[in-house]
Amino acid sequence: MQKRIGEFPATYPNGTPETIVVYQDFRVHQSGRQSEEPGTTFLKTTKGQHVNQIVRGQYQVVETGERLSSDHANSV
Repeated sequence: MQKRIGEFPATYPNGTPETIVVYQDFRVHQSGRQSEEPGTTFLKTTKGQHVNQIVRGQYQVVETGERLSSDHANSV
């Protein structure tokens, strides 16, 4: 199961704004009572494009190769 756990603003080099959404995979265990175990986190744009983190505050859209940057406190 995937959950949206956060988001932060970013910008392309030309100044166009974008929002990067942070998702996390969770494994659901149903032994006795249901519980969730957090797994891998991943990033996407609001348009659904996959985003790779280069370093904190620097990102690249997988599908286009375009770079994004963010200095927002919530950036990963």
